[in-house]
Amino acid sequence: MNESRVQAYLELIQQLLACPGGKEPGILQAHQELLDAGFVETVLAVAAQAKGQGEENAARFLENLAAQLAQALGLNTDGPQTPGVMDFLMQVLQTVQEKPDPQVLYPLLKANLDKVNLELAAALQAWTDQHLSQFNPGQQRSIAADIVNFSNLIQQFPFNRSDCVEIAIVGYGIAGQVFTHERFPVEWATTMNNLANAYKNRIRGDRAENIEQAIAAYGQALTVMTQAA
Repeated sequence: MNESRVQAYLELIQQLLACPGGKEPGILQAHQELLDAGFVETVLAVAAQAKGQGEENAARFLENLAAQLAQALGLNTDGPQTPGVMDFLMQVLQTVQEKPDPQVLYPLLKANLDKVNLELAAALQAWTDQHLSQFNPGQQRSIAADIVNFSNLIQQFPFNRSDCVEIAIVGYGIAGQVFTHERFPVEWATTMNNLANAYKNRIRGDRAENIEQAIAAYGQALTVMTQAA
């Protein structure tokens, strides 16, 4: 997707999240030129980020919005709209599972730069929403570890930087649903620390808000990573 158009999508989403209830139809009517498959994908990606951050109300609002727009536009919201993105995601996760090494993963990402964008984040969230619960706890832990490794690697990928950080944020949010504070405190704290790094490096969004999110996540990590521990 064109970077300027993605930015316009994100600005519209923020406007919808901030507006008083009932004003959404008028705002959408005033921005009809942005209402397409790309906007729906971006809404789903932002919803995934909100869910990973525990912002359930915002996530639910955005998921409902995406479903309504998809129905109006005749789209399928079960996954990304660009052909091959879900298959590419499976290839990426398999590669990371076998060897979480940038020298192995980065050539694959570079050869598929057209798929390294917010659609990949939406695909990751869609796949885990549909399939993660089908695995036993041990398998879920292994998948979450793979997603953390993938998020760590893609956060440092030198191309499509703004989208890569967004993908990492979604990945850490997913992992945090498996690595809970109660069940896996060390893994949870490590994930929160990685999430903080992602927000510190985030290109999109308000810089001050990103830093506040980073500080909050670092603070959560420090509840486990104490000096005594």
